[in-house]
Amino acid sequence: MEIDMYILGLLKFRKGEIVFNERELDIMNKAVRHCLKEQKKVLPGTKLKRTDGWHVSILNPKNLGRKIPGKIKIKCAEFGYCHHRVIMHFKLGLKKSVRKGEKYPLFREAREELKKEADDIFNNCVKEKINEIVRSEKQKGLEERRVSEEFIEKGEVKFIYTYPFIIMKRKRRKHRAVPFLEETSTLCFEMVEPSWLPFLRKNYLMKITIPSTTLYTQSDVDEFLIRDIINAIYQHCLYKKKEQDEKKKLIDYDKEPFENVVSEDLLVELWGHFINTMGGRSADVRIVRITSTTRLIAFLALLVAIVTLLIGILQK
Repeated sequence: MEIDMYILGLLKFRKGEIVFNERELDIMNKAVRHCLKEQKKVLPGTKLKRTDGWHVSILNPKNLGRKIPGKIKIKCAEFGYCHHRVIMHFKLGLKKSVRKGEKYPLFREAREELKKEADDIFNNCVKEKINEIVRSEKQKGLEERRVSEEFIEKGEVKFIYTYPFIIMKRKRRKHRAVPFLEETSTLCFEMVEPSWLPFLRKNYLMKITIPSTTLYTQSDVDEFLIRDIINAIYQHCLYKKKEQDEKKKLIDYDKEPFENVVSEDLLVELWGHFINTMGGRSADVRIVRITSTTRLIAFLALLVAIVTLLIGILQK
């Protein structure tokens, strides 16, 4: 079983409409990178990668996940920061000694511990470091400042919302009796990636829960699908959660507004988005399967016609 775990983080600034200039982003990213090195999280000998606005550090697996079960191994890990977003990516593997019934309890324990660890790193190396910049720059004179007045007024990080997205590659499961299925235990639906031939199409199972959203697959997942799922989680879970908490603050000033738990109504909204945009409706799945079968029949008919034509030509 191969597992990719993405801990998605969204920064809640004092003012959400803040926009950073290139110099400010460079200052912030250097502070974040320095903190990761201080905590010995960066893999020695690796350099910072800059890609599409993201600043990505390769992390040292030996200094991560010390509280996860020993039968689960972190193969590699990455940390990326860009503006209002931060992501940690863990690639996990199970040791051969793991028995069949142990896999999912071990996975759930590892998910909980790795999310806690990612939250700590996000808070220590992103939230605290950015806030240190705000405080230090605020004490300087106007001529000495490296950042804008907007950065000082709006750039304080109040909170970081996080939510895991997981891709789990596993073998096809045998037929089981309805209704006591994994698929009926929570918000769950099937997706089929179209293909000209039935045996080439990819089948996915999406499971949405409060602890995480998990995509089960038997094959590699298209990078564009991963991109769309991550953006959907940001849009319908993390941004909406931030918006909900901001409204709470307006209603009750005495109540702490920031809670890092995605509510069921947001998960139902996320499920509806996936169903409507990624072919998760039952009718969509059946149409894809019927279309693939029809194409296969048409291909075989064409092949038979070509063979018949060739035989006729050779017999002349």
